[in-house]
Amino acid sequence: MSVKSQAERIKEGLYLLEQVRGTGILQTNPGYIELKDRMAEWMRMGPAWSGVIFFPDCDRKAKIVLPAIAGRPPTVHLRAP
Repeated sequence: MSVKSQAERIKEGLYLLEQVRGTGILQTNPGYIELKDRMAEWMRMGPAWSGVIFFPDCDRKAKIVLPAIAGRPPTVHLRAP
């Protein structure tokens, strides 16, 4: 299995951030800021990460999976808590 390239991580990460903004979550939301920081680290360095981020301003949480292996898509699943 090969490692995801930085170009692939950037493309996928920016797309996911755009999708999250499209749900009405503001860029000033603490959860969005945390998500953006996690994505930036993943896009820059590529370590796999998964976890849950809370969006208190809109009463949601997101399960995040940022894989390091090529061919596995990153995911952000928004839900009500």
